[in-house]
Amino acid sequence: MRALKLIIVVILLFFPWINTFSNTTTSDNIRVSDTELATIKDILKKEAPYAYFPEDAEIEKVGTIIGKNFIYRIFLSKLEWGNQRLTLRLLLFSEDWHYLGNYGLSEDPIIIQDNIIIFPFNKNDGNKIVFNSKKIPPKVYLDGEVIEFDNSLNIKYHK
Repeated sequence: MRALKLIIVVILLFFPWINTFSNTTTSDNIRVSDTELATIKDILKKEAPYAYFPEDAEIEKVGTIIGKNFIYRIFLSKLEWGNQRLTLRLLLFSEDWHYLGNYGLSEDPIIIQDNIIIFPFNKNDGNKIVFNSKKIPPKVYLDGEVIEFDNSLNIKYHK
C-alpha cells in the first residue's frame, strides 16, 4: 500500500497535467498568450465590429466551461479609463472561437467550478452564473443586480 502511494505521488509530481481533469479553474491572472490575444482581437474586429474593444484593454483568461453539448471559452476584458473607472466585460467565445457576447461586470470572477462561474459577492445577492444547457443565460443576478447577456454587437447572431 505504501508503494502504491509513492507511485501516485511520483506520477502527480512528474506528470502534473493528470491532475487537471477536473473542470475547476481559479481566475487569478491566468496569462493570455500573445497568439491567443491576437486571435481574440481579430475575432472581435470581425464578428463584433461595432463593439468598443480598444487596443489597450487588458484581456485575461478566466477559463473554459465544458457542458454536455457545449464548450465556452471565457475571458475578462478590463479597460481603465482616465477618470479611475474600470470597465469589466466577461467575454464568451464558442469552442471554435466565435464571439458569442458579453456580460458587463462590477468585479472579477474568482473561480470556475464545473459549469458555474463564481464571483466574490454574497450568495443572497447573487454570486454565480450557471451554464446548464447550450443556451447562454440571457439574464443573471449578480451582487443584487440583474445583468443581461449582450450579444447585440455580434453580427453572427443578426445575419
